[in-house]
Amino acid sequence: MNSVNFWSIEPKHVELLQGGDGGQFRDFVNRIIRAEAYIHGIPDSAIATDSTNAADGGVDCKVSEAAPMDSGNRLRERTCWQYKAMDHSKITENILRKEVKKPFCAALLREGYAYRLCIADSLTPEKKTKWEALLKDEIQKINPSSPDPQVLTSQCLAEWATRFPAIITAQMDYYGFWHIENWGKGIVTLTREYVPVPIWESIPLAANDENLCPNKSIKINLNRMWPIGQRPRSRRSGERDSVRPS
Repeated sequence: MNSVNFWSIEPKHVELLQGGDGGQFRDFVNRIIRAEAYIHGIPDSAIATDSTNAADGGVDCKVSEAAPMDSGNRLRERTCWQYKAMDHSKITENILRKEVKKPFCAALLREGYAYRLCIADSLTPEKKTKWEALLKDEIQKINPSSPDPQVLTSQCLAEWATRFPAIITAQMDYYGFWHIENWGKGIVTLTREYVPVPIWESIPLAANDENLCPNKSIKINLNRMWPIGQRPRSRRSGERDSVRPS
C-alpha cells in the first residue's frame, strides 16, 4: 500500500489552477510569497501584489525587501514575479523574451531586482534550464549585473507550499481538520489539566499480548471513557478531584 502524506500539496493540485483569468493561481502564489516573507521578517508593506487580470507591466508581485538568509533562495534579493496559469506548451521563447521587456518589469530589473517566473505546469529539467538560460540572456541586455532568474514550476510551488499548513488547508479545503501543531495550541486553552486515565494504561499491554490479541486487533469500548484531557467531576459532590499533574 502506498503511503499518502495528508498534509501536502502535489504538482497536480497546482496544475488544476490553470485557466480562467489566472486569479486562482495568482492568489495561491501570492500566499506562498507572503508566508515565506513573514518568516524572514519582510513586512507586508514591502510586498505589492496585483489582484486583477489587468495589464500588469510584466509584474504580478513585487517584493521590495530581500531575505539574505532564505534557504530556498527565492527571496534572497529583491524580486519581481510573473505568473502563467497555463500549459507550458502555450509559452514560446518569443513570449518569454517579451515578458521581461514589459515596462515595469524592465524598470525593476534595471534597479537590480531578480526575476521569477511561476507557471502552473510541469517542465522537464532540460526545458526548465533552457527557459532560465533564455531569460538570463534577455535580462542581461537590460541589466548585465542582474541576479539570475528562476522558473518555478508546479513541482517547485507544490514543494514550497507544503511547508505551510495554513496554505495546504486553504488550498485543499480540509474542512474540520486541523494541523497537529495548531490543534495542540488551541486545545490547551480549553483544558489546562491533564491527568492519567487508569483504564488506558492496560490498552497497550493488551494490544501486545499474543494470547489476548493473536491477530493484533483489539476493540475498545469508549462509551464509558471521559473525553481526552478532561477531568471528570465527582458524581456525589460535583467537585473536582485534587489536581495531580501527569
